Amino acid sequence: MLAIALLALFPAFASAKDELDTTIRAIIMSDPNSAALSEAQLDALTTELAERARQDGVTLGDIVWRPETPVTEEEATSLRCGNVPAFLCVLNEAFGFSGNDITLPIGFFLTSIVLLFLLWAMIRSYRLRMMPPPPAAWSSANPV
Repeated sequence: MLAIALLALFPAFASAKDELDTTIRAIIMSDPNSAALSEAQLDALTTELAERARQDGVTLGDIVWRPETPVTEEEATSLRCGNVPAFLCVLNEAFGFSGNDITLPIGFFLTSIVLLFLLWAMIRSYRLRMMPPPPAAWSSANPV
């Protein structure tokens, strides 16, 4: 079973090897100085560079990678906040949140409202207990 799995993966490894060799050969051929190389020299150079790349762990993606263009401030703001209104985005950043997910800020807001309600209820309960009882009916007001 393990042998079948390894045989199934072998074409993938072979194609990755061929792609790396082909890419290195194309890069060498794009250099005008390589026009003087014979086919045998070109093959030897390609093979040597591909083997060194495999030994160093260099992948095809590492070879063809190009740096990205710098992002402007407007693009950064749109990427950072998405479709969230600018006010909420600035508020999120002021409280240390980033991204366009406003679940946490809304959760904290609702939790703070519950806390304010609990504080109000505690203060009201305390004040009601500390209030003097209402005066009893005055006996002098209703002489019998």
